[in-house]
Amino acid sequence: MDDRRFDVRPFLEQKEGQHFERKSMRHGAAGRKRSRNRQAMREEVAQYVAAFANADGGVLLLGIEDDGTVSGHDLPAEALAALLGAPAARLDPPQPDGFVVMHADREVIVASKLLTGFDASWNTVLYICKSLKEHNLLQAIARVNRLYEESNAKREKQFGFIIDYEGLLGELDRALSTYNAFVGYEPADLLRAVTGRVRRSRN
Repeated sequence: MDDRRFDVRPFLEQKEGQHFERKSMRHGAAGRKRSRNRQAMREEVAQYVAAFANADGGVLLLGIEDDGTVSGHDLPAEALAALLGAPAARLDPPQPDGFVVMHADREVIVASKLLTGFDASWNTVLYICKSLKEHNLLQAIARVNRLYEESNAKREKQFGFIIDYEGLLGELDRALSTYNAFVGYEPADLLRAVTGRVRRSRN
């Protein structure tokens, strides 16, 4: 349940938006906060993951306050397991379980749906923690290398970083070799080839 390869730090100051949300596990006035309803939290996690699955992917962090302070959670083991399993138990088709990571001596709950085509140009670091090959691998690494510049021009992204935990350099070499085979062909030639194949399949 503990995935130490996920780095919470980039998200502590990240602005919330379509692809990212952080939620506290407690509510109430300062100094009088109490734990949120467990069933409501399970429903909320499932709803967020479903929304991510229908869009371009995203990340939901639980146990972080609006100001980025890591507050963690106080769930017993059984309730924590039910919360992590909400995307699989409550969605059709089932989505991957969440997991927990340690930060500032507290557990942060991560529920995410990062599609291969996750397209957010501000994304700077891609952590590859599963096997990818062929076009899926090329699409994944291309996303993190998209250029990005904020409207106020205070920050500019010129390149991205790829942290490979799976040792996919060989797969990347094979993928590049495979798709480089199309170099030299005119787009019109490729389009006619595909169109002809579709017509033959209909007959």
